[in-house]
Amino acid sequence: SFAFFVVLPNMIKFLLSFGTDKMHPWIKIDDYLSFIGYTTLIFGVVFELPIVSYFLGKIGIISSATLRKGRRYAVIAILIVAAFVTPTPDAFNMMLLAVPLYVLYEISIIVLLIQEARKKKKLKGEIQ
Repeated sequence: SFAFFVVLPNMIKFLLSFGTDKMHPWIKIDDYLSFIGYTTLIFGVVFELPIVSYFLGKIGIISSATLRKGRRYAVIAILIVAAFVTPTPDAFNMMLLAVPLYVLYEISIIVLLIQEARKKKKLKGEIQ
């Protein structure tokens, strides 16, 4: 819903701003629907980051310390991914993907911290 109600109206407004008095944009319905579908799909995949992080942490592939240590590299990777994935060439729409992705990255760290605390508590209870 973030993509549909926040991002798409801004992207479409930006793309339609290329029209002039003598040139009006003509949008075909199949192009419009594929644009909406692509954007919604990308945002749907991106918003799964905390869930993916939870399961990767559960099987021991990543930890909260790993994500905290790699925060600088994650910011660069997030900006690169947002630049390539957003269908419009402007920085504003790129940031509409990059900012939520970074927030989700931080939420992933919190999710992993909670998961690690529960695991320690469970192990501590089994030892005693």
